[in-house]
Amino acid sequence: MTGRLQDLLRNFPVERPGEYWLFLYWIITKQQIYPTLQWGIRKLRNRFFTARNQSVAYPKEVSAIASHCNLLNNFVSHVGSQAEVGTMETPNSICLAGVELDVFDGRVDWCRTFIDREDEESLHRWNWILHFLGRKKSKIDDLYWAVQQMNSWIDQFQNELQLKKIDGNRMARWDSYTISERLSNACILFFVSGIEPSSKVVKALIEQSIYLVNNLEYRKEYTSNHIINNGRALYLVGATFDVSILRSLGQTLLKRELQELISPAGFVREGSSHYQFLITRWLLEVRHFSEGYAEPDFREMLEKCCEKLETQCQFFLPRNNHALSSSIPLFGDISPDFPPEWLSHILTSRLSYSGSSNIGAERLPEFSWNWIWKDNYQGAD
Repeated sequence: MTGRLQDLLRNFPVERPGEYWLFLYWIITKQQIYPTLQWGIRKLRNRFFTARNQSVAYPKEVSAIASHCNLLNNFVSHVGSQAEVGTMETPNSICLAGVELDVFDGRVDWCRTFIDREDEESLHRWNWILHFLGRKKSKIDDLYWAVQQMNSWIDQFQNELQLKKIDGNRMARWDSYTISERLSNACILFFVSGIEPSSKVVKALIEQSIYLVNNLEYRKEYTSNHIINNGRALYLVGATFDVSILRSLGQTLLKRELQELISPAGFVREGSSHYQFLITRWLLEVRHFSEGYAEPDFREMLEKCCEKLETQCQFFLPRNNHALSSSIPLFGDISPDFPPEWLSHILTSRLSYSGSSNIGAERLPEFSWNWIWKDNYQGAD
């Protein structure tokens, strides 16, 4: 039977077999059925637990703060009057995890179906906003257009928060990690561009933050770096819109979980070179957003973590010249959100803790995380 299945798999008439088909092929050809079944049972048990007992998994200090966040339901911290843009140039496409999505009639097709779920997640995470910001020359029209698409997304999906139950596994846009990315990317856009969000956008982002508070990614022994991203998102929203309770919860999550995620030497415990740089990036962003607040204990913790993480980022770069490295040797998990090269110059950025080897802008690649933190907007007043 196994031989017949192997022949069927080899001769299956597809040009580009998807990840799930390749996974099935690996299970059968490598005779990994029993280990895969054990893995599936563990995943189902973990998902069953968190779906029905989400708050039970929260540590006491996290639960104590989270219980107060629901009071924000009718809160809007700032009433903005988004500037009238008038006629502006719109992009032809936006970059997702693995494909470019064409833009027709100046609007994002939010209901587009994809072969790869990671592209759908990238769309709803608003990662394409950082593709605009991370260019050597960002067009201010693209950034205003991005804010218009935020409004479009809110008009189409925000009312789903009123549903009694949202299945984040089925609806990628309401997965907690996706919400965390969406919140963070929106905050970064407003922070670095100076564009004023409308009250509708602010209210929507805070409502999504409240939903995230009630769906933090605590998975008992399976808790991963996702909880750090949850904390980062809540802190960035709290700092951007001056919501102290969200900043407080973000701080608590980061203080509590970073000591579990980062080894005493400064390596990310997941053993991934890409995530070493990615999590360093997350904390550098939080550190930057925290500069306007008198939070000495939190700042001290961030300084120590960033110093350790950056030191071990250097471990992954060529010994001869850290500043000129354009690639990261890859082992362990690789994040689909952005290519590793996007983060390869993080130690030379304006946000870097060490700041010891700033290189000239002319030596940066065309697409880099570093460009987000430089004033490089074409068409800005």
